[in-house]
Amino acid sequence: MSSDSSSVDDPLTHEQMLRCLLASAGRVDAVLHPMLEMVARVCNARSAALLVVHEREFPVLVACGVSLPASVAADDWSRAALASAPGLEARDPASSHLAGWLIPQSGRLFALPITLAGRVQLLLALALPPDADERGPPPDWSFVQSFVAGALAQFCRAQRAESVLRGIEGELPGFVFEYEESTQRPGRFLYVSRRLRELIGVDAQTLATSAKPFFDLVSEEQVGQMRESFQQARKDGRPVRGQLRLSLPDGRLVWLMGCASAVVADDVIVWHGMAFDATGLMRLREEKARAESDSRKMSDFVSRVTHEIRTPLAGLLGYIQLMNLDRADPLSEPQRRRLEQIELAGHRLMELVNSVLDLSRIEHGKDTLVLESVDLTEVIDETLTLLEPLADAHGVRFEFQASELSAVAQGDRRALIQVLTNLLSNAIKFNRPGGRVRVSVHRRPGRLRLAVSDEGVGLTADEIDQLFTPFRRFQRSRRGVEGTGLGLTIARRLTEAMGGTIQVWSHPGDGATFEVELARVDDVSVRESVAGEPVLTKPSTPLGLSQREAPQAKILYVEDDRLNAAVFAAACERFPQWQVHIAASVDEARTLLRRFTPDLLVTDLSLPDGSGQDVLRHARTAGGMQNRPIVALSATTAPERIRAALDAGFDDYWVKPIDVASMLASIVERLSPSSAGSPTP
Repeated sequence: MSSDSSSVDDPLTHEQMLRCLLASAGRVDAVLHPMLEMVARVCNARSAALLVVHEREFPVLVACGVSLPASVAADDWSRAALASAPGLEARDPASSHLAGWLIPQSGRLFALPITLAGRVQLLLALALPPDADERGPPPDWSFVQSFVAGALAQFCRAQRAESVLRGIEGELPGFVFEYEESTQRPGRFLYVSRRLRELIGVDAQTLATSAKPFFDLVSEEQVGQMRESFQQARKDGRPVRGQLRLSLPDGRLVWLMGCASAVVADDVIVWHGMAFDATGLMRLREEKARAESDSRKMSDFVSRVTHEIRTPLAGLLGYIQLMNLDRADPLSEPQRRRLEQIELAGHRLMELVNSVLDLSRIEHGKDTLVLESVDLTEVIDETLTLLEPLADAHGVRFEFQASELSAVAQGDRRALIQVLTNLLSNAIKFNRPGGRVRVSVHRRPGRLRLAVSDEGVGLTADEIDQLFTPFRRFQRSRRGVEGTGLGLTIARRLTEAMGGTIQVWSHPGDGATFEVELARVDDVSVRESVAGEPVLTKPSTPLGLSQREAPQAKILYVEDDRLNAAVFAAACERFPQWQVHIAASVDEARTLLRRFTPDLLVTDLSLPDGSGQDVLRHARTAGGMQNRPIVALSATTAPERIRAALDAGFDDYWVKPIDVASMLASIVERLSPSSAGSPTP
């Protein structure tokens, strides 16, 4: 190996290597001193030194052994450096050519040039005793040159790598470390960057002896979990990732989050990794968890409160219906008008309660949507039919021309009906008298766009920005229109839950257009996907029923709310041949079923000591009602709840607040001989 061979594979220039050596004088001595001692022993030298060649001066870089003779002049060093070839070998000092041997006053001094990246930059000075030749053959000076040059190049590369590492460390949000586990000694950090000291106040020198000061800041439980994670990661041959919470002496809590990989050698395991201060992140997570918990609690509270409001409100609306239907003691016209206002306010309050519940379910993921292929034409036709009475009352007419092309979208049928109902209701209520509501469907690449346009007063840009804010209503366009201010918010949340978007286009005086975009499904056979959708019974028979049309019957009504029970009993008083028995719990229902077998059983699904399904099972198995109608009663309109009730064996499902006329007509139908033993599917 030649003396400058180390420079061939080293990308560093001789200037870079020299600057590295001069800038790292303190570390050079610690790292290269053992190498220099070994060279001195091999060369039988009393002392050795590396000297930097710099403008005819030779500062000592590192030295070992006794001091070098002071009588050597700078000119001698210069001549030795300039006259010595890279492949210098020991020569007779009597030679006419000075080849590196110098004769001081005592002993001999040998100067061996060392090249860095092809240029002589250093001298290896060896002080040899007078009898050096007698102690053995001269060393292989070419090998010595190559060995020293290689050691210096390796040192420079390591210094450069460390410099780069420190530069990177300064930009990192955390720190890097090298942690050693050994069966021979306690765990320690072979290396840790300075950022750790800034975080926890423990310096790297302390941790290099023992990692105990670091782990004293961590709970025993976490230390145990960390060791298990390290062992499992080492066993699986994968990096370990995790987090630690440190309790500092000043009372602060610091979270560290990081990863590490293991290098195993005999009984020593060295983990190389990095970690960063995750205290802010963990605080955000904790705050998010608390916020979500508070939100869930608030949602549960809202659900309970709205349910408590809805139950007596249903009874109130029921009594209003009874007063309107009372033919024996009819109301005067002023009383009837006042009662209409009370009923209108009650329905508005019920709408608000239902909207709040809908929004709460959507925001907390409780309103489960089932995405399937839905024919928008069918949904539009169904919704327009549903809202025709409202449009007629406002003097508004619908315009919808079904496209001959397929208009099948990916969505939830129930949610789509609710979205379209909210959009159409707004288009009707905020339209001009005699105005039009235009509904259209447009095909786009991979999408379907459903548009609802009105001819109302339109919206300003500021109003559009706030349009989907809950409870936000605008005085300019309100004109006494009733509403909750939640319809558009619910429409947007449902549309986004189906993977769609909703936009509005409007200018003052030009009406407004709402556009809903959904994924398009190029499939016209969609009826199968909605064939199992539960349909609520809505008898169209008006309350013109005579007592003769209703047979004698015993009816059991299970309801824990006394107001709703009283409304049911009062409604059934129109038919004296009906015996109505009221039970307020599952246990009371079982007691009554042991006394008699009802011809009809109506039960609320939520009872204080169980559910309506408990009443259903007992009535079918032990109550003698195997083939008699049993109806579920609930304020919930969710299709999955309705389907679950019908699948459980209920013959029908009534929604609170009950329409008294429809309920009585349904009871008459259920009790008629033609329907006996033929429960509604």
